[in-house]
Amino acid sequence: MKKNKIVFTGSAGFLGRAIYKAFENDYDLRLVDIAKFKSDHETMIGDVSDFSFCREVVSGADMLVVAHMMPHPYGNDPSKAFQINVAGTANLFYAAMQEGIKRACLISSTSVCGKHDPLKDCTNMPPVGFDLYSNTKACQEVIAQASHIQSGMEVASLRVGYVVDCTTKTDKYGRAFEENLPGMVDRYDVGIVARKFLELPELGYKAMHVFSLSEVNNYPSGMATFELLNWRSQYSVAKRPKNDCVTAS
Repeated sequence: MKKNKIVFTGSAGFLGRAIYKAFENDYDLRLVDIAKFKSDHETMIGDVSDFSFCREVVSGADMLVVAHMMPHPYGNDPSKAFQINVAGTANLFYAAMQEGIKRACLISSTSVCGKHDPLKDCTNMPPVGFDLYSNTKACQEVIAQASHIQSGMEVASLRVGYVVDCTTKTDKYGRAFEENLPGMVDRYDVGIVARKFLELPELGYKAMHVFSLSEVNNYPSGMATFELLNWRSQYSVAKRPKNDCVTAS
């Protein structure tokens, strides 16, 4: 039986490398990044701000996972953040609509909920940024939802927090973290959740938080995702002693 083909952008990054691992064996993977990288899967190297490249990227694909990002847009040319995060995302979703792709997953950020109270449920809250980066992520969600409205594409916007590797106890910069915080999410959990959303019988459009929590009842946004997917995080990083990372039940 032919496997469904899924496109992943940002595949050379700290988070991107973990996301596609959840789909291996059961799907045909096409990994995309602007940086050169090696993989046993099909790879494409290019710039998502180039629409013609995006059309090549989605050609023949069944699903799309958008995980590329410019995380630090502050510098001499802040417009570059919009070129990559916003224009690149718009190119991908528009190309995906032209290709007839029916399902997509956007890796968004908890920052689109502003400086919100983590004890309040922000599930499907309209995105609103508070700085340059969060504004670009909010724009990504607007594009994703517009694609759903325009073409019926089913989309999950996953609002992830501080991404870490719970096994190595490091973040994307290789920095060790000393304190486990509720807003953390293990990078491999993000991939697991992305797959579960894309495999839902009815997805529609959803904007939901992804955390790696132990005390889930204290965080309604994370609890909503757990309940919808009937899932518990692979790792727990909330309120654990330093250097103690355990598998959640």
